[in-house]
Amino acid sequence: MSAEIIDLVARRPAPDADAKQDKPIGCWPGDIIVACLNATQGIWMAWPVAVVDCEGFVLGVRLKDGRLYGAERVSCEPTVLGMAAADHDPEGFAALRWQSFTDPLQAIAAFSAVRRR
Repeated sequence: MSAEIIDLVARRPAPDADAKQDKPIGCWPGDIIVACLNATQGIWMAWPVAVVDCEGFVLGVRLKDGRLYGAERVSCEPTVLGMAAADHDPEGFAALRWQSFTDPLQAIAAFSAVRRR
């Protein structure tokens, strides 16, 4: 799921029962979403996923102080980037939590640098 675009507003359609999928759709706790924090200033923020539903739909993210925050409240756009912890080096991935970026491409480059090869 590295740099997969996910939707925070509407649930994705259920996958076709006959379609074969390599990995589940959605996020897991510990993954990171990169969301638009301020569209006027072009600030994007990496938020650690804290809570998902049974379909991997992100419900909440973890703030730096440990509190939970509703995922729909962290983005000024309905779509965000989802980064899977399993696809990245654990230390490098953890270092990117709560980092800010000037645009989504900068975030993708940062996560690509710590992607497992």
